[in-house]
Amino acid sequence: MNTTSKEIYKYNNDLYFDIEVDPTRLIGDNRVVRFICPKHKHCHMVDKSFLNGPTKLRLECPLCEREPGYESFSTRDSLDILQKKALALLDQRKLKNAKLVRLDDFYVPELKKEVDLGKSDYYLETEVKTDIDGDTIVVLYLGYKGKKAKTQFFIKPEKLQLSHDYKDVDPSKILAKIELQLKDRIIAQRYD
Repeated sequence: MNTTSKEIYKYNNDLYFDIEVDPTRLIGDNRVVRFICPKHKHCHMVDKSFLNGPTKLRLECPLCEREPGYESFSTRDSLDILQKKALALLDQRKLKNAKLVRLDDFYVPELKKEVDLGKSDYYLETEVKTDIDGDTIVVLYLGYKGKKAKTQFFIKPEKLQLSHDYKDVDPSKILAKIELQLKDRIIAQRYD
Protein backbone atom coordinates (compact mmCIF):
# COMPACT_ATOMS: atom_id res chain seq x y z
CA MET A 1 0.00 0.00 0.00
CA ASN A 2 1.17 3.48 -0.85
CA THR A 3 0.47 6.51 1.29
CA THR A 4 -1.59 8.98 -0.72
CA SER A 5 -1.54 11.77 1.83
CA LYS A 6 0.82 13.12 4.44
CA GLU A 7 -2.15 14.52 6.35
CA ILE A 8 -3.17 13.23 9.76
CA TYR A 9 -6.81 13.63 10.76
CA LYS A 10 -8.22 13.92 14.27
CA TYR A 11 -10.92 11.37 15.03
CA ASN A 12 -11.29 12.55 18.64
CA ASN A 13 -8.97 13.58 21.49
CA ASP A 14 -7.76 10.01 21.95
CA LEU A 15 -7.30 8.96 18.34
CA TYR A 16 -5.94 10.26 15.05
CA PHE A 17 -5.83 8.55 11.66
CA ASP A 18 -4.38 8.71 8.20
CA ILE A 19 -5.52 7.26 4.90
CA GLU A 20 -3.81 4.86 2.55
CA VAL A 21 -5.07 3.49 -0.74
CA ASP A 22 -5.12 -0.26 -1.27
CA PRO A 23 -4.80 -0.86 -5.05
CA THR A 24 -5.76 -4.52 -4.58
CA ARG A 25 -9.28 -3.54 -3.46
CA LEU A 26 -11.28 -3.55 -6.68
CA ILE A 27 -14.76 -3.42 -5.14
CA GLY A 28 -16.01 -0.64 -2.86
CA ASP A 29 -13.91 2.01 -1.17
CA ASN A 30 -10.20 1.34 -1.59
CA ARG A 31 -9.24 3.78 1.16
CA VAL A 32 -7.79 2.20 4.27
CA VAL A 33 -7.88 3.96 7.63
CA ARG A 34 -4.85 3.50 9.85
CA PHE A 35 -5.20 4.81 13.38
CA ILE A 36 -2.41 6.87 14.93
CA CYS A 37 -1.48 7.60 18.51
CA PRO A 38 -2.25 11.25 19.36
CA LYS A 39 0.90 11.43 21.49
CA HIS A 40 3.24 9.79 18.95
CA LYS A 41 1.89 11.08 15.63
CA HIS A 42 4.51 9.11 13.70
CA CYS A 43 3.35 5.73 15.02
CA HIS A 44 0.36 3.64 13.91
CA MET A 45 -1.62 1.88 16.60
CA VAL A 46 -1.91 -1.91 16.79
CA ASP A 47 -5.18 -3.83 17.17
CA LYS A 48 -5.05 -5.90 20.36
CA SER A 49 -8.78 -6.62 20.57
CA PHE A 50 -8.31 -10.34 21.19
CA LEU A 51 -7.16 -9.54 24.74
CA ASN A 52 -10.57 -8.11 25.68
CA GLY A 53 -12.79 -10.57 23.86
CA PRO A 54 -14.75 -10.10 20.63
CA THR A 55 -17.05 -7.29 21.81
CA LYS A 56 -14.53 -4.54 22.48
CA LEU A 57 -11.90 -3.00 20.18
CA ARG A 58 -8.56 -2.17 21.76
CA LEU A 59 -5.90 -0.18 19.93
CA GLU A 60 -2.45 0.30 21.45
CA CYS A 61 0.54 2.45 20.58
CA PRO A 62 3.78 0.43 20.69
CA LEU A 63 5.66 3.49 22.00
CA CYS A 64 3.16 4.41 24.74
CA GLU A 65 3.26 0.83 25.96
CA ARG A 66 6.81 1.44 27.18
CA GLU A 67 5.83 4.53 29.18
CA PRO A 68 4.45 4.44 32.74
CA GLY A 69 0.71 5.06 33.15
CA TYR A 70 -0.21 4.65 29.48
CA GLU A 71 -3.78 3.82 28.42
CA SER A 72 -4.85 2.11 25.23
CA PHE A 73 -7.79 3.34 23.18
CA SER A 74 -10.88 1.15 23.67
CA THR A 75 -14.34 1.29 22.11
CA ARG A 76 -17.32 -1.03 21.73
CA ASP A 77 -17.23 -0.47 17.95
CA SER A 78 -15.51 -3.04 15.77
CA LEU A 79 -12.42 -1.96 13.85
CA ASP A 80 -14.47 -1.97 10.62
CA ILE A 81 -17.15 0.33 12.10
CA LEU A 82 -14.51 2.66 13.57
CA GLN A 83 -12.81 2.89 10.16
CA LYS A 84 -16.14 3.64 8.45
CA LYS A 85 -16.86 6.37 11.00
CA ALA A 86 -13.42 7.88 10.37
CA LEU A 87 -14.08 7.91 6.59
CA ALA A 88 -17.49 9.50 7.19
CA LEU A 89 -15.85 12.27 9.24
CA LEU A 90 -13.33 12.81 6.45
CA ASP A 91 -15.98 12.81 3.71
CA GLN A 92 -18.12 15.41 5.50
CA ARG A 93 -15.63 18.07 4.36
CA LYS A 94 -16.36 17.17 0.73
CA LEU A 95 -20.13 17.12 1.28
CA LYS A 96 -20.31 20.38 3.23
CA ASN A 97 -20.86 22.59 0.17
CA ALA A 98 -22.26 19.95 -2.15
CA LYS A 99 -25.09 20.88 -4.48
CA LEU A 100 -28.34 19.07 -3.73
CA VAL A 101 -29.79 17.30 -6.77
CA ARG A 102 -33.41 16.37 -6.22
CA LEU A 103 -34.13 13.17 -8.09
CA ASP A 104 -37.84 13.38 -7.35
CA ASP A 105 -38.05 16.63 -9.39
CA PHE A 106 -36.07 15.87 -12.53
CA TYR A 107 -35.51 19.01 -14.61
CA VAL A 108 -33.23 19.60 -17.55
CA PRO A 109 -31.88 23.16 -17.43
CA GLU A 110 -32.04 24.98 -20.75
CA LEU A 111 -31.53 28.68 -20.07
CA LYS A 112 -30.66 30.82 -17.06
CA LYS A 113 -30.48 34.58 -17.27
CA GLU A 114 -30.42 37.62 -15.01
CA VAL A 115 -32.64 40.34 -16.43
CA ASP A 116 -31.30 43.90 -16.21
CA LEU A 117 -34.00 46.09 -14.63
CA GLY A 118 -31.89 49.24 -14.79
CA LYS A 119 -32.09 51.46 -11.72
CA SER A 120 -34.92 49.48 -10.17
CA ASP A 121 -34.67 48.33 -6.55
CA TYR A 122 -35.58 44.82 -7.72
CA TYR A 123 -33.70 42.00 -9.38
CA LEU A 124 -35.17 39.38 -11.68
CA GLU A 125 -33.63 36.07 -12.67
CA THR A 126 -35.20 33.63 -15.09
CA GLU A 127 -34.65 29.97 -15.68
CA VAL A 128 -36.16 27.74 -18.36
CA LYS A 129 -36.27 24.00 -17.67
CA THR A 130 -37.87 20.89 -19.08
CA ASP A 131 -39.53 18.51 -16.63
CA ILE A 132 -39.61 14.71 -16.78
CA ASP A 133 -42.77 14.80 -18.97
CA GLY A 134 -41.08 17.08 -21.52
CA ASP A 135 -43.09 20.15 -20.46
CA THR A 136 -41.46 23.55 -20.21
CA ILE A 137 -41.17 25.29 -16.85
CA VAL A 138 -40.20 28.94 -16.63
CA VAL A 139 -39.00 29.94 -13.18
CA LEU A 140 -38.94 33.62 -12.17
CA TYR A 141 -36.96 34.72 -9.11
CA LEU A 142 -37.88 38.24 -7.98
CA GLY A 143 -36.49 40.10 -4.99
CA TYR A 144 -34.93 43.28 -3.69
CA LYS A 145 -31.36 44.00 -4.83
CA GLY A 146 -28.79 43.18 -2.17
CA LYS A 147 -31.19 40.95 -0.22
CA LYS A 148 -31.29 37.18 -0.25
CA ALA A 149 -35.05 36.86 0.28
CA LYS A 150 -37.02 36.41 -2.94
CA THR A 151 -40.31 35.21 -4.32
CA GLN A 152 -40.35 32.41 -6.87
CA PHE A 153 -42.93 31.87 -9.62
CA PHE A 154 -43.43 28.81 -11.81
CA ILE A 155 -44.95 29.21 -15.26
CA LYS A 156 -46.00 26.02 -17.07
CA PRO A 157 -47.11 27.15 -20.56
CA GLU A 158 -48.24 23.73 -21.80
CA LYS A 159 -50.38 23.21 -18.71
CA LEU A 160 -51.53 26.86 -18.63
CA GLN A 161 -50.45 27.27 -15.00
CA LEU A 162 -48.93 29.99 -12.82
CA SER A 163 -47.94 29.22 -9.24
CA HIS A 164 -45.47 30.39 -6.61
CA ASP A 165 -43.24 28.62 -4.11
CA TYR A 166 -44.80 28.78 -0.65
CA LYS A 167 -41.38 28.32 1.02
CA ASP A 168 -40.09 31.66 -0.31
CA VAL A 169 -41.26 35.21 0.43
CA ASP A 170 -44.99 35.79 -0.04
CA PRO A 171 -45.39 37.53 -3.44
CA SER A 172 -47.57 40.22 -1.82
CA LYS A 173 -44.46 41.49 0.01
CA ILE A 174 -42.85 42.35 -3.36
CA LEU A 175 -45.60 42.67 -6.00
CA ALA A 176 -49.04 44.19 -6.36
CA LYS A 177 -49.91 42.08 -9.41
CA ILE A 178 -48.48 39.54 -11.82
CA GLU A 179 -50.09 38.93 -15.19
CA LEU A 180 -49.29 36.10 -17.55
CA GLN A 181 -50.54 36.04 -21.13
CA LEU A 182 -50.71 32.55 -22.61
CA LYS A 183 -51.96 31.40 -26.03
CA ASP A 184 -55.65 31.28 -25.10
CA ARG A 185 -55.94 33.04 -21.75
CA ILE A 186 -54.55 35.63 -19.38
CA ILE A 187 -53.79 34.60 -15.82
CA ALA A 188 -53.56 37.43 -13.32
CA GLN A 189 -52.84 37.31 -9.62
CA ARG A 190 -53.42 40.44 -7.54
CA TYR A 191 -51.92 41.01 -4.10
CA ASP A 192 -53.86 43.65 -2.11
